[in-house]
Amino acid sequence: MQGTDYSQNYTKYNNLSFASASRWDDFLSSFYDSFNSSQESDKWTIAVYMAADSNIELPALEDINQMEEADIPSDVNVVVQFDGNGDTGLKRYNIVKDQDTTTITSPIIVDAAEVDSGSSQSLSDFFSWTVDNYPADNYMLVVWDHGTGFREAPSRKAISFDDTSSSRMTIPELGTALDSIYTKLGRKLDILMLDASFMQCAELLFEVGDDVSYILGTAYSTPTKYAPYKEIINAMTADTTITPENYSKAIPPLYIASYSGGTQGSETCQYSAVDTSQLASFDTELTSFYDLLIQNFATYSMAYSWAYTSTIDYDVEFMDISSYATNIKSQVNNSSIDNQADSLISAVDSLVVQNNHTGFGFYVTSGIYIYIPDNNGGTWNSTKTYYDGLAISTETTWNNFIDNL
Repeated sequence: MQGTDYSQNYTKYNNLSFASASRWDDFLSSFYDSFNSSQESDKWTIAVYMAADSNIELPALEDINQMEEADIPSDVNVVVQFDGNGDTGLKRYNIVKDQDTTTITSPIIVDAAEVDSGSSQSLSDFFSWTVDNYPADNYMLVVWDHGTGFREAPSRKAISFDDTSSSRMTIPELGTALDSIYTKLGRKLDILMLDASFMQCAELLFEVGDDVSYILGTAYSTPTKYAPYKEIINAMTADTTITPENYSKAIPPLYIASYSGGTQGSETCQYSAVDTSQLASFDTELTSFYDLLIQNFATYSMAYSWAYTSTIDYDVEFMDISSYATNIKSQVNNSSIDNQADSLISAVDSLVVQNNHTGFGFYVTSGIYIYIPDNNGGTWNSTKTYYDGLAISTETTWNNFIDNL
């Protein structure tokens, strides 16, 4: 809910012929500017970018209906860009509460031609429009769609797939969109929430960490009903002054509770929150860890192989970082490596400020993964060129460690 913009009235007045003949228009201009600047701004705007131009249009529509069930405070905005399956155009909604769980009744603010949801420009355009029309003290951007992380061939390592345009947004392209958002805000985006599979990985964190304060996502596959939006929005109903840090920490437990026999049913899933201010420390400890592993490769190469096979993975070659460090410790007899593994695990614990899970297999995971190809090279030959161009390869040279495996 926004304050009244009296500048529109001033514009109408200034167009009158006698305005330029007096200084009264100068007075009005100053008055309206002062009045508008004194209006209390909204506390939060949640902008949801729904790239549903594929086989997941129905879950997207269901999630919009779920947003409408929430008790949206007057100083909170929830806006959605929806791109459905096929050449059906895009719609931007201002979400309002209703009791109809089958029909979307929120007003359509923009009804426009088809858009390529796999384009970073489309994402940055939507957020820029959001800031212009729904300004607030804090912003959370949700990117909703399929996600593949490092699950498939290099051309498919992406999020925000658009079947009509045969496109997708790669991790670097998502970084480009976040760069634009940083420029628009003049600061970091408060929260980036990724409602897509396999996106909570070190590779993505380094790509967008300079532009975002907190990143929410899953290292595993997304449940069939996606995030519990009613609960997520209601989390700020009692206190809209909630900080980005506390809101980020509140969402993973709500997410998991909803899939632990709650409103979303029962499904194995995991969700975590990352504080990007801890990335520099994580970078330092990760680099020191793999430097030691490389230095001692001739002595412990077999131990590294055993550690790899014992490490918890979220999918093929999506290795939990803390699990890998723990298993390295158990396989080598080297105090320097042991101590550095502990330092890395501690850095991961500081980086991941909230990690929740339900179902089998996630009880000892850290909440983020890193790409490590299997002992026979795995997908590295087809991935190396792409990976070498990622921020993680320039900021940590993790790619050099993979080269030595």
